[in-house]
Amino acid sequence: MFNAIYKDSALKWNLRDSDGNYVIPYTFYARYDPEEMSSFREAINRIEANTCIRFKERTDEHDYIEIQNQVGEGCYTNVGRIGGKGILMLESNYRRTCMKPEVVIHELMHVVGLWHEHQRYDRDRYIKVHYENINKDYWIQFKKVSPFQSTAYKVPYDYKSVMHYSKTAFALNGRISMETLNPRFQVHFFIVLNEIQRPKFTVDEDQFVCVCVYNYDTEEAPPL
Repeated sequence: MFNAIYKDSALKWNLRDSDGNYVIPYTFYARYDPEEMSSFREAINRIEANTCIRFKERTDEHDYIEIQNQVGEGCYTNVGRIGGKGILMLESNYRRTCMKPEVVIHELMHVVGLWHEHQRYDRDRYIKVHYENINKDYWIQFKKVSPFQSTAYKVPYDYKSVMHYSKTAFALNGRISMETLNPRFQVHFFIVLNEIQRPKFTVDEDQFVCVCVYNYDTEEAPPL
């Protein structure tokens, strides 16, 4: 997952703790059951394990995210620090829930400063988006992010990113919304019939870009 804000972006979180970690304060304006809260904590732990990002409950910090749960709102948030209160919507009710580790990680990565992988400005070299199979109301979900806003940190396109939509995301009538251009990646990246098939999520590669944004002084990615 390498479609992120630049190191000097105003969207980058700037609060740091005594150990030099970058802190993202959050608060809840919602209720979740114990199992859902466990999923939320698991997501945070997965991100914190290999990055210098730390999530902490807000006291009086000016910049923070407020976690909300509203019927019909789904899962969404802003990319990066917007100044003041940012909204992290994690809908959860008897009909649907966003409180799953992979979904929470996806949204928290947006908060950190990452866009969707399939919105990379160079994505047309790797995938084809079938707009004819997508409801026009959702075309914005596939709009490429300008290179003036984001950078890939010279890292290859990641089909397995937790930030990459599935092959059928927002597709009409069971069709596909995206497919790979290079069949060589079909097996290696869990691609079936030249169509993106989202694998069981891992976050190790995804966390790597956080190191690029928050730890390094060059546009080149550090060695793995």
